[in-house]
Amino acid sequence: MKSDQMRAFLAVLISGVILFGWSHFFGPKQDPNKALGDKKEKVVSSDSSSKTAQNVAQKDITDSVNSLSSEDSVVAPKPILKEVVLENAVSRIVVNNRLNIVDFTSDLVSSSFQKIVGAKDVLGFYVDNKSNFNELFFEFSSVDGSKVTGVDKRNNVQVDLELLEDGSLSWVLSTTNPRKFKILLESSKYEEPGSDGNFLTSFFSPSASNNQNNIRKFTIFHKNYEEFTVPDDDYGENSVKWIGIDSFYHLFALAFENRLSANYKSSTDSRFSLVTNQRASVLNGRMVFSKKYLSQLSKLGDNLDLGLDFGFFSIIAIPMFQALQFIHGVIPNWGFAIILLTLFIRFVTFPLYLKQMKSMNKMKQIQPQIQKIKEKYQDDPKKQQMETMELFKRTGVNPVGGCLPLVLQMPIFFAFYKVLTVSAELDQEPFIGWIVNLTEKDPYYVLPVLVAFVMWLNQKFMPQTTTDPMQKRVMSMLPILFAFIFINMPAGLNIYILVSTLFGIGQQIVVNKRAEA
Repeated sequence: MKSDQMRAFLAVLISGVILFGWSHFFGPKQDPNKALGDKKEKVVSSDSSSKTAQNVAQKDITDSVNSLSSEDSVVAPKPILKEVVLENAVSRIVVNNRLNIVDFTSDLVSSSFQKIVGAKDVLGFYVDNKSNFNELFFEFSSVDGSKVTGVDKRNNVQVDLELLEDGSLSWVLSTTNPRKFKILLESSKYEEPGSDGNFLTSFFSPSASNNQNNIRKFTIFHKNYEEFTVPDDDYGENSVKWIGIDSFYHLFALAFENRLSANYKSSTDSRFSLVTNQRASVLNGRMVFSKKYLSQLSKLGDNLDLGLDFGFFSIIAIPMFQALQFIHGVIPNWGFAIILLTLFIRFVTFPLYLKQMKSMNKMKQIQPQIQKIKEKYQDDPKKQQMETMELFKRTGVNPVGGCLPLVLQMPIFFAFYKVLTVSAELDQEPFIGWIVNLTEKDPYYVLPVLVAFVMWLNQKFMPQTTTDPMQKRVMSMLPILFAFIFINMPAGLNIYILVSTLFGIGQQIVVNKRAEA
């Protein structure tokens, strides 16, 4: 096969050499002067008859060129990116002539701006031009410390920037003709540094933080607070007060001077766009970059404090957080503040706990009678249920009495859980020893193991309300289950559970002694 291919290749090559050599050495030669003479004769003979046609063709070309607009005929290059620095006693902002924030450092934050927002080109401003939008590029002038003015001559738009005393950046876009505006935010999906995508590695890695901390979101406030996880695909329309990028403990936001009727969209390319529905000559607002301290966001106004989401039980969580802040003002260690607040919550909820224990003790006392009813009417479930309910009435035992106080305590638990997981004040705050960050999980899993142990110990002091061996085995496995649940929870939350359970054991010992007396 290879020899056949080689022979075919050589045959084609030799044929080509023969044809080229024949045409070069033996082919007919053309007289160049004769060919040129023929052309001259043709031009001369047709000159008089084609002058009119040439004039018409030239006129058509000229008219066609003149009919093109300057935008259609020449694509104007985008201006070269230039940067200006605005700074005052609180913040330092580097912004380029796209109005993209290059860097934003402030007394209100301790992390890199681009690390928080997750993008180099985080921001863009556009104005409508018939059927599309043109991006704004400005030529800066009148730079004066904390103020700068710029003009986009192509789109006839002026911008005025001023760094305010509270560390936010005031911006005003103005144009002579009412326009629609478009604002584009860009971020990226959070990637854990050094992550190899292995579930076991990420689950047990000492550096891995609580999963919800590692999520960037586009946020928007209209009538309510709404968020879109990057890179979700979603959209809406409303009267918007501010938009932003949320990185759990930090918020970068654009708050508008007046509410904007606008369409907004979060897309899978990690972008969030907002387009105003009405034309306007002025669009203005503030850019804010802050750690999500409740007091700081409240001071900045524009309902930015709603970017701190305390969840469904916020009516309980916010007073609890304020109490935690008060304790921290007296004892400047957030870990000890958590312990003291936990003890206070235990004291406040003790009446509910006492009622729960009394109900469980009563249930324990009638367990032998319940077991007899089950054995007697094991073939008649309906009769068994009727006799059991009759027993409850005679003894005054409420079958849900042991659960109801626990249910009433659940909102407090979830509220405190939210306080400990969303409070930026606890971020990077140490407790003692190896606990160097209360918002991160225990790197050596000491706290989750202790939580499991004290839960097991607590079961030994709790009244046993069942004689079913299967239920007992399930209950004995719960501490191990909770250990796995809390293994990646913040250290601050583990401290709360540990202290609360230990104090609960002490309360149970007191209750048991009173019952025996």
